[in-house]
Amino acid sequence: MALHHTLPIYKAAKQLLRLVLDLPKDMRKDAKFLIGRELLRESLAIMRLVRRANIAVDRAKVPHIDEILEKVQFIEDLVGACDDARLVSKKQFAEVIEVSQSIGKQANGWKKTYV
Repeated sequence: MALHHTLPIYKAAKQLLRLVLDLPKDMRKDAKFLIGRELLRESLAIMRLVRRANIAVDRAKVPHIDEILEKVQFIEDLVGACDDARLVSKKQFAEVIEVSQSIGKQANGWKKTYV
């Protein structure tokens, strides 16, 4: 078992957190608090779930990985809604989607190992 902070999926989750922390800076005040808080909460949860999945044994990893995939999808949906409402720039949207898709691909690959 590798240390969780050396895993590529953890590094991508950390990168997602950095991107998410920057998103609210240019948002309207009402959106900044509500959306920013949700994005932060979900990003932190992904990092925590990567750690939990890493320390779990074999098939016990799968529920954590499924939760990672659910949270990644939620972040993509929320950032997509922000893009539609022009709360984030196209560049910010593209960066978040690129990193979140990377996390999703890695999580799905990890899951296939145990299913």
